[in-house]
Amino acid sequence: MKKVGVVFFLLILLSFSSAAFAQDFMLQGWYWNYPGTADGYVWADTLNLKAQELANAGFTYVWLPPLSRASFGQTSNGYDPKDLFDLGEFGLGPTRFGTRTDLNDLIAAFNTYNPNLLEKVKCKNHISNL
Repeated sequence: MKKVGVVFFLLILLSFSSAAFAQDFMLQGWYWNYPGTADGYVWADTLNLKAQELANAGFTYVWLPPLSRASFGQTSNGYDPKDLFDLGEFGLGPTRFGTRTDLNDLIAAFNTYNPNLLEKVKCKNHISNL
């Protein structure tokens, strides 16, 4: 009877230990010179195509670049924000990341495979005519 109790205790301990040692892993989902709108594709398309692969690799978070309209247009990496509310939807074309629709599609894909999305918002150095 004592052996059964020890085995039962070890099984319970092992079931809790996996949760105790579980970790979240975050991927920085861009790099300084990430491709913009070359060949009709935007960075949101690239990440959208990789959503399942990133989830299977164990990433629980993907950190997105600045998404808003930047002063230097589609060649900007987003560190010169112009309009924090324009996600490529107000007639000036996509941002380097893509359009609002591209972002919504990306969110839907990542919701399907469960990695969480985080966005980098750059408010310092705001460049605008507003």
